[in-house]
Amino acid sequence: SALAEAWSWLSDDERARAASFRDPIRGGEGGAGRALLRWCLWRAVGGDSPAAWRLDADRWGRVTARGCAAGVSLSRAPGIALCAVRPDGPVGVDVAAEDGDVAAEDGDEGGGAAAWAAYEAVAKG
Repeated sequence: SALAEAWSWLSDDERARAASFRDPIRGGEGGAGRALLRWCLWRAVGGDSPAAWRLDADRWGRVTARGCAAGVSLSRAPGIALCAVRPDGPVGVDVAAEDGDVAAEDGDEGGGAAAWAAYEAVAKG
């Protein structure tokens, strides 16, 4: 299945982290977000396969692609994953859920959840 293939792109550490969540849905969402980012990176930059990319995260959760100049960004909220890849420089995205509303931003300003998402997107890029 497509889901099994996407799960196979994850590193052993990523699969272990996803399995460590008390809530298996949240763990699955985390793994799915990483798989989505790997696929987007592979489509935008290339490589042997999505599994060939190594992703690192700093202490704030900001993701980088090891050995690559491309900017990558990943954000998740319950039931949502948003990612971006920019082959030639930094990029930031954020998604926030507030009272059932979802705001997804690439750095433009707004209000409420949108303002927070915009702030986070700028900070990530």
